[in-house]
Amino acid sequence: MAGSGRLAFWRALLVIAALVAAQSVVHLIVVLHFHRMGTFVDLDRSNGLPDIVSEVVLALAAIGASAVATRERGFQRIAAMLLTAALTVLMLADVFHDGAHPSSAKGWYVITLVALTGGLLGAVAFAAGTRARAALAVALLVLASSFFVTGLDRLDHRFERARGETTAEYEIVAKEGLELLGWALVALALWEEAVRRRALVAAPRARASRGPAPSRRRAA
Repeated sequence: MAGSGRLAFWRALLVIAALVAAQSVVHLIVVLHFHRMGTFVDLDRSNGLPDIVSEVVLALAAIGASAVATRERGFQRIAAMLLTAALTVLMLADVFHDGAHPSSAKGWYVITLVALTGGLLGAVAFAAGTRARAALAVALLVLASSFFVTGLDRLDHRFERARGETTAEYEIVAKEGLELLGWALVALALWEEAVRRRALVAAPRARASRGPAPSRRRAA
């Protein structure tokens, strides 16, 4: 089945790419050009616009996982329900600014939850359509890359820079951009799969409603 449709899927990908690019460019202009930090568009500020966007994306992903769960059975339904709960908790952690930072106890809980979410996404992807499976695979790679960027300052002291320095700001842009891209792809994939499964359920009903009409001879 076509899911949400190839054209709609690629349009959504373009919107996601534009959103990531827009928040990155705005951050760099405001911080590096105008030398203003802590504004509403600062990617490193709590309760700023990027935080709100991230929370909305996680909420959409959780709702998408719930929509998938309503159309699944057996193990796949359990996996989708657990995925809904995990994404909801991650959204709440984002609201309360509990990030995946290995330097704190809460951070390790979030890291464990993200790893569990990755496993559940793999379970859902096992029975998903081609586009949803591809989007989830790319999302997992992108999210893993965002964790790598987060730890660059621990791997190489050259990345230990203060806010306002070019290296530090590009590192923030890379981390936040990859994170938003990853979760947005997760949301897109889950909604694609939910629509695809709804179409799978609707197709047999439509065929049944278009059953052969009684012949005129038998009616006579």
